[in-house]
Amino acid sequence: QHETEYCNEDCIGYNQLNFLYRTSNMPELYQYTHHLELAEVDKEGINIQGVLEEFRDNIAEKVEEGKGLILISPNKGNGKTTWACIMMNRYFKEIALTNNLEVRGKFISVPEFLQSLKDDFDREEKEMERFKKHIKQADIVIWDDIGAEAPTKWAKEVLYNYINYRISNNKTQIYTSNKGKEELEELLGERIFSRMLGQCKGVVFRGKDQRRGGR
Repeated sequence: QHETEYCNEDCIGYNQLNFLYRTSNMPELYQYTHHLELAEVDKEGINIQGVLEEFRDNIAEKVEEGKGLILISPNKGNGKTTWACIMMNRYFKEIALTNNLEVRGKFISVPEFLQSLKDDFDREEKEMERFKKHIKQADIVIWDDIGAEAPTKWAKEVLYNYINYRISNNKTQIYTSNKGKEELEELLGERIFSRMLGQCKGVVFRGKDQRRGGR
């Protein structure tokens, strides 16, 4: 159920939570979601649901420590983006009452972000400059659909600069990708991928497309 069912515009938490969502760029489809059943076990016998729920239930501690996740699968529509947003939703819920109109999370569709940078390359754009600043400063960033297309040398450098900055400053990042580990490393390059692995726990989704019930 939505948090708004328990609070209204006269509530500090309501207004702060709305602010967090407005500034996060998270698609409305994924806002407030906080439950998704996987019931999967990977080839090493690790319970994927358990790993994700442990991260979710300790999200404030994970963010404070700068821990992250890489959610990957060759299949589309099996919950990677939903789970990434579940983590951000839980974090927003925990910090809403103490937030002071600060941008704390950013959802980034990597293909759209790179295209936006190309479109704004030759002109000043205050909104884009604020967006780029928030990517660096936010407590948690979701890089959705990273590796969706073969990045150019320029795109690799852009991604590396942001990802490396955040890792160096102990900022939590969650990546989703429809590529396997080896393919993702080949697309992004060893320099970026090794930095990602150093900060994040990898979770491999093996389920089939369930997009009718959520991405």
